[in-house]
Amino acid sequence: MIADNRLRPPAPHLFFVGSKSERHAMAEITWQKSSFSGPEPENACLELARDAADRRLLRESDEMATVMVTDAALLRALLLAVKAGEFDHLA
Repeated sequence: MIADNRLRPPAPHLFFVGSKSERHAMAEITWQKSSFSGPEPENACLELARDAADRRLLRESDEMATVMVTDAALLRALLLAVKAGEFDHLA
């Protein structure tokens, strides 16, 4: 357990695209869909993007108004953990 909060990485956070300016900002972003997902709309999957502030964005393709925001280091750590099978017990 880390006692000093200065040593903790910043937690990713969620935001909801609701205002007109937020919807416009999201429209400007190019999302990358997983190559494992087929082209059919019912194939929901995780989409990734980078915004103008160089933050990393994640969303479910069927829940486009909910976006998780993080930085490159935390996203890299998540992807390495997934590839290493650290979450397989949750399946």
